[in-house]
Amino acid sequence: MKTASFLIILSILGLTAGCKLDIKPTDISGASSQLKDVTGIQYATNGTYAELASYNYYRFFHVLAEYSSDDVVWDNPSSDPAWNIYNYNQYTSISPALQFWQQAYYSIYAANNIIVNVKDGRSSATDQLKGENLFLRALVHFDLVRLYSKPYTQDSLGQLGIVIRDSTYFQDSPKRSTVKQTYNFILQDLIHAARLMTQVKTGSYATKAAAYALLSRVNLYMNRNNQAIAYADSVINAGQYQLLTGTTYGQYFTLNPDMNKETIFAIHRTEKQDLGAGQYELGDLYNTLNGGYGEMHPSNYYLSLINQHPEDLRLNFINPEYALDSTGSKIALKPGTADTSLIESKAGFAYHMNINGHNWPQIDITKYSNQEGFATLASPVILRLAEMYLNRAEANAKLGNLQAAIDDVNLIRTRAGLSGNSLYTLGDLKGHTTVLQVVLEERRLELAWEGQRKFDLYRNNLPMDRTYPGSQQRVMIMPDNPFILIPVPLGEISLNHNLVQNPGY
Repeated sequence: MKTASFLIILSILGLTAGCKLDIKPTDISGASSQLKDVTGIQYATNGTYAELASYNYYRFFHVLAEYSSDDVVWDNPSSDPAWNIYNYNQYTSISPALQFWQQAYYSIYAANNIIVNVKDGRSSATDQLKGENLFLRALVHFDLVRLYSKPYTQDSLGQLGIVIRDSTYFQDSPKRSTVKQTYNFILQDLIHAARLMTQVKTGSYATKAAAYALLSRVNLYMNRNNQAIAYADSVINAGQYQLLTGTTYGQYFTLNPDMNKETIFAIHRTEKQDLGAGQYELGDLYNTLNGGYGEMHPSNYYLSLINQHPEDLRLNFINPEYALDSTGSKIALKPGTADTSLIESKAGFAYHMNINGHNWPQIDITKYSNQEGFATLASPVILRLAEMYLNRAEANAKLGNLQAAIDDVNLIRTRAGLSGNSLYTLGDLKGHTTVLQVVLEERRLELAWEGQRKFDLYRNNLPMDRTYPGSQQRVMIMPDNPFILIPVPLGEISLNHNLVQNPGY
């Protein structure tokens, strides 16, 4: 008996093998007979990118990774299954977990179709394309193991990882590998990918630099700090990418990934693919300015942190609504003005959400809106140069290279418009007791709502504090809580007697 994911793959391949999707890169994965020349391999590779650009992948990964962080608050109770993800009340048949799982393995199948049928060394062009698929396969396995398995740092007892798929052969009732085996597989794919890829491409495509960047992150998750630094250095020192500054940085997420000098890899989505307001776009989840749902907003804790410095350019990534003056006229609230004194004020706000009897100003998150001027269009950024500096800072902090860690944090803060007393020194950590705390807070500020905060806490064996006002369940979630893991979909387990469920479900 085969798992449901691969029964779906077979049916979809049969129905759509000749279809063309209006996305860039485009087209569905081709059969092995189409892989005889570079044109066919490119066609099939575009199909692998297309699978990641499906809302079942990018949207549901985002829901599963970000909704359970401490950087968000949901405006009102909802019947949406994502509400249960937000509250750590997920169940084995919850739809986001199933939809992401199935789409992830469909994406892996598309990559495997090229990887197993294209031999190394045919040409530099075919090596490049095979390398791109190896990178994408590694990325999807990494996203799966982060969601459905315990952090690598908690793997002292050989915890369950995920089902590793490295071929197009349909193995009956496959077992879950261990976390360690899964991470080793990911490392091997990325090292292989980096060796094959030689072409310099834009942030819409996998490259050697993208493989090194993901290797930096994966090694950081494994506490292999020297390796995390080495790979981050490879990306930083290559000079291919630049930190955006000033006004351009404030517009970061509105830029086409092909034109963004800081983006290392993004899931590129175009105007033709944009589903519009009220559909499945990420921007819909975070704001109402363009007709979206606007169900998720910055948490009180995040706002308290970001508003410490009104000059911080990262305030451009949130957009407060407006207040009313004494005459009833609207007063625009520019970034930096929605300070914590306004957080629980009923007076003055013309638009607010009501949570647990409290009225809150609506503050939109805009990292997933207005790409190239299209209201609901966004290309989720997976890897960017700023993270490489922060990976290096975290690894150096753990190795005791404290000044090096502080230097990288200050570089990111300076880019964000901060200076003088807003920067750190070893003699002034501004209330923090360790340099690691400084680094993790800077990661929180810089990478907010990019699907990293939850993993940053739990892989460092730190609790998530959700006791802030507006949180439906004001609790401290410990890193050993079984519900930090997403349940393996019940439908998959019912079809595979070897697929073991996560503890607690």
